[in-house]
Amino acid sequence: MSNVYEDLTQHYKAVARRIASVASVEVKPVKVQPVKIVPPVIKLGVPPVSDDARQFISSVLVAHRIVWRELIQPDRRPEMVMIRAEIYEFLNNRGWSLTQIGNLFKRDHTSVLHAIRKRRAK
Repeated sequence: MSNVYEDLTQHYKAVARRIASVASVEVKPVKVQPVKIVPPVIKLGVPPVSDDARQFISSVLVAHRIVWRELIQPDRRPEMVMIRAEIYEFLNNRGWSLTQIGNLFKRDHTSVLHAIRKRRAK
């Protein structure tokens, strides 16, 4: 047992000598540049459309606190259906065809037509 103790003692003394013999490294101060804090940009992910359509879609998304990816999901909750219908109607009034709107939202043109008719009926 004492042999193990002596071996460990010698080992730790050798390690201590190696640590003490390492040359000290000179640490130079580093100049830190001030960081410009930029507010985070909300990436809505609106697809490439005309500026007025993009602005309208972005405003609707921000108002309802959702992102584009959520809007085009196959979600039938009434609030999502009404948000989509609002945008459908806006685009249709700007001269977009039902097929173009459907392609933008990954929907069939008849789904777009139904949503617009239902919204106008209210």
